[in-house]
Amino acid sequence: FPVTIPTEQCPPQPALANNGKGLWSFPGDRILLKSDKKAASVGFLDPGFDSNRWMLRMQVQGTSQSLLVILGASTASRTLSGHLLCLDDSAFGRVVVLPANTTVLPGNATVRPPRDGWNDFEILLDEPNLKVRLNGEQVLQATLPALESGQPGLLSSLQQASGDTVLQLRNPRLLRSPSRPQR
Repeated sequence: FPVTIPTEQCPPQPALANNGKGLWSFPGDRILLKSDKKAASVGFLDPGFDSNRWMLRMQVQGTSQSLLVILGASTASRTLSGHLLCLDDSAFGRVVVLPANTTVLPGNATVRPPRDGWNDFEILLDEPNLKVRLNGEQVLQATLPALESGQPGLLSSLQQASGDTVLQLRNPRLLRSPSRPQR
């Protein structure tokens, strides 16, 4: 399920052709997003997954420019709502709530994913609890009490793009956690 989000701070742009599907490719063992600069973000949701208990593991190329993980998304009324977790240098660990674009977690300016090679990410969402591991080290732990159950996904801002690769992923795996027993 592709998602595109126009960016309010930029002048209006024509809609992305086919919701940006043509920007994604799958060479070999990678997922690759390439684009020139646009006033939009592009990504995808897992429509068959509606939960707030899961783990996402993936490798991200160190030179990737923009990576947001979508937490608890809903696309009712064709507007994306949910939380966005930033995993790039722009504001690592910042969590923003959409559609209000309100920051609920400022992030950690001292965490910078290495630029050389591939970085291993593990994002664990267990109801309101969020943990992020980068290359085996826990770099973020937070509670998001307003987080609702919804679809997970990935998003990349095309505002930073310069014609180079925006995002490269390998081995993404989304694992559902079992439901908690009723008490």
